[in-house]
Formats: sequence, structure tokens, C-alpha cells
Amino acid sequence: MPAKCTEPWSDFWFPLEGCYRRQGITWVPPERIEPSDIPAPYQQLMVHEDDMTPTLSNYYNDSILIQCLFSQMEGSDYCREVVLCLHSTGKQVEWGGIRIFLDRLPSEVQERILQERLPLGDILQQYAVAHHSRPMGFFRMRPNDHIRAVLGPSEASWLYGRRNRLTEPSGAPLAEIIEILPA
Repeated sequence: MPAKCTEPWSDFWFPLEGCYRRQGITWVPPERIEPSDIPAPYQQLMVHEDDMTPTLSNYYNDSILIQCLFSQMEGSDYCREVVLCLHSTGKQVEWGGIRIFLDRLPSEVQERILQERLPLGDILQQYAVAHHSRPMGFFRMRPNDHIRAVLGPSEASWLYGRRNRLTEPSGAPLAEIIEILPA
């Protein structure tokens, strides 16, 4: 069951900054960059208006499951920190945080989300929930001990990510997401 949510939702870096603060990790804001500054294969995987789950699933030719590291709730706003893993091998393919506006989704979709097994993109696709993916910005960050713990060891100098918003066709937000890919 999710803990009570105490984090602000409006900041560009939420929920990533909240994950750091909750664990007592010193927050160093990632460096915002232009999409053209993102190297391959990150650019192919992030610079688009598609959901990340099917993009990663197609890239790795495998289905995606989540490992929920932390979840919290405030009213109908639900937030979680997750690692996305390949179904066949368990390989970590994304780390991130997400805020989901549950009250804007059908009850059966809400129930599936709260089971904390499948990525939001898969659930929205399974239940044919109309939505749009709208990247709000891109960034790079240096991996620290926490990131290495959840994504595995890495000698990479930079990891790349995006801030994404899923919206209803009307433009109302369904989810706010920070998505970071491993090296």
C-alpha cells in the first residue's frame, strides 16, 4: 500500500528530486540539454512523442515489467519510483519516477496501476485509454551510488533522460514522468 504523499508536484524535477530527498541523497540538479545534444542510442529511445514502455519493448524485443521501489498517495494523486526491467532477463532498462492522476482514469485502470506490476504505458494500451505523450525537456546527469544500485554498475560519465507528460486528448494531464536510461 502506498505511503502518504508529502512531495510538491509542480517542480520540473519532481518526482526525481523527491526520490533523492526521501533517501537523504544530496540533490544535484541534472543538466538540461537540447534533444540534438543527446547521443545515440539515447536520442532514438527518448526524442519522440511515444510512450517509453512500447519504445523500450520494441528496442529490446521483449516485454517490460516494473519493480516498484517506493510508492505514495495523496488523495487521488499516486506517485512511485520504479525500475523497468525486461521480462525475459530482468535487465534494467529504465529508472524513473511518475505521478499519476488516478481520478482521471477508469476504475479498472486504477486497480491495475495500484497492483504495481506493469508499466503505465502497457496498462493504458491494454485498456485503450486515449492519451498523448508530450516530452517537456531532456537532461543528462552523472550516475551516483543510488542510480548504480538500481540500474547496475556503470562506468558511464553521463546518463540521459527526459521529463514527459501524458495527457488526455483534451490536454489535461494524466501523468508526469521522469525517465532515465542506463548506459
